[in-house]
Amino acid sequence: MQQYINYLLNRFQNENPNAEVTDITDEVFCFIQNNPEYLKEYINLIADKNMQQQMNAQIAREITRRYNVKGYQVDKEPKSVLIKSFKLLN
Repeated sequence: MQQYINYLLNRFQNENPNAEVTDITDEVFCFIQNNPEYLKEYINLIADKNMQQQMNAQIAREITRRYNVKGYQVDKEPKSVLIKSFKLLN
Protein backbone atom coordinates (compact mmCIF):
# COMPACT_ATOMS: atom_id res chain seq x y z
CA MET A 1 0.00 0.00 0.00
CA GLN A 2 2.78 2.45 0.89
CA GLN A 3 4.50 1.80 -2.43
CA TYR A 4 1.27 2.74 -4.27
CA ILE A 5 0.88 5.90 -2.15
CA ASN A 6 4.46 7.00 -2.83
CA TYR A 7 4.10 6.33 -6.57
CA LEU A 8 0.77 8.13 -6.70
CA LEU A 9 1.95 11.21 -4.81
CA ASN A 10 5.14 11.41 -6.86
CA ARG A 11 3.02 11.39 -10.03
CA PHE A 12 0.66 13.98 -8.58
CA GLN A 13 3.56 16.28 -7.65
CA ASN A 14 5.14 15.88 -11.10
CA GLU A 15 1.90 16.62 -12.91
CA ASN A 16 0.75 19.38 -10.52
CA PRO A 17 3.90 21.23 -9.40
CA ASN A 18 1.94 24.37 -8.46
CA ALA A 19 -1.01 22.67 -6.74
CA GLU A 20 -2.77 24.77 -4.11
CA VAL A 21 -1.87 23.34 -0.70
CA THR A 22 -5.13 24.43 0.93
CA ASP A 23 -7.25 21.67 -0.65
CA ILE A 24 -4.43 19.37 -1.74
CA THR A 25 -6.02 16.30 -0.12
CA ASP A 26 -9.19 16.67 -2.18
CA GLU A 27 -7.10 17.35 -5.29
CA VAL A 28 -5.12 14.12 -4.78
CA PHE A 29 -8.31 12.08 -4.43
CA CYS A 30 -9.75 13.72 -7.56
CA PHE A 31 -6.47 12.82 -9.29
CA ILE A 32 -7.06 9.18 -8.32
CA GLN A 33 -10.72 9.04 -9.35
CA ASN A 34 -10.11 10.76 -12.69
CA ASN A 35 -7.36 8.37 -13.78
CA PRO A 36 -8.62 4.85 -14.64
CA GLU A 37 -5.24 3.23 -13.89
CA TYR A 38 -4.87 4.85 -10.45
CA LEU A 39 -8.53 4.24 -9.60
CA LYS A 40 -8.32 0.56 -10.51
CA GLU A 41 -5.27 0.08 -8.28
CA TYR A 42 -6.94 2.04 -5.45
CA ILE A 43 -10.05 -0.18 -5.66
CA ASN A 44 -7.92 -3.33 -5.73
CA LEU A 45 -6.05 -2.23 -2.61
CA ILE A 46 -9.02 -1.20 -0.50
CA ALA A 47 -11.05 -4.45 -0.91
CA ASP A 48 -13.54 -3.36 1.80
CA LYS A 49 -14.65 -0.23 3.72
CA ASN A 50 -12.24 -0.74 6.62
CA MET A 51 -9.34 -0.82 4.21
CA GLN A 52 -10.61 2.32 2.44
CA GLN A 53 -10.48 4.26 5.69
CA GLN A 54 -6.95 3.02 6.34
CA MET A 55 -5.83 3.83 2.79
CA ASN A 56 -7.37 7.31 2.88
CA ALA A 57 -5.80 8.04 6.27
CA GLN A 58 -2.36 6.94 5.01
CA ILE A 59 -2.68 9.10 1.91
CA ALA A 60 -3.71 12.08 4.03
CA ARG A 61 -0.79 11.57 6.45
CA GLU A 62 1.68 11.35 3.58
CA ILE A 63 0.28 14.54 2.02
CA THR A 64 0.64 16.34 5.36
CA ARG A 65 4.23 15.06 5.70
CA ARG A 66 5.28 15.92 2.15
CA TYR A 67 3.81 19.39 2.23
CA ASN A 68 4.95 20.03 5.83
CA VAL A 69 1.52 21.25 6.90
CA LYS A 70 0.60 21.93 10.52
CA GLY A 71 -2.84 23.61 10.73
CA TYR A 72 -6.15 22.65 9.20
CA GLN A 73 -9.94 22.77 9.34
CA VAL A 74 -12.36 20.06 8.18
CA ASP A 75 -14.32 20.50 4.95
CA LYS A 76 -17.40 18.27 4.62
CA GLU A 77 -17.93 18.88 0.89
CA PRO A 78 -15.09 17.34 -1.12
CA LYS A 79 -15.14 17.25 -4.92
CA SER A 80 -13.88 13.66 -4.85
CA VAL A 81 -16.36 10.84 -4.28
CA LEU A 82 -13.63 8.73 -2.68
CA ILE A 83 -13.70 10.72 0.57
CA LYS A 84 -16.43 12.06 2.88
CA SER A 85 -14.46 15.03 4.20
CA PHE A 86 -10.94 16.38 4.13
CA LYS A 87 -8.73 18.83 5.95
CA LEU A 88 -8.28 22.29 4.48
CA LEU A 89 -4.59 22.81 5.12
CA ASN A 90 -2.94 26.07 6.11
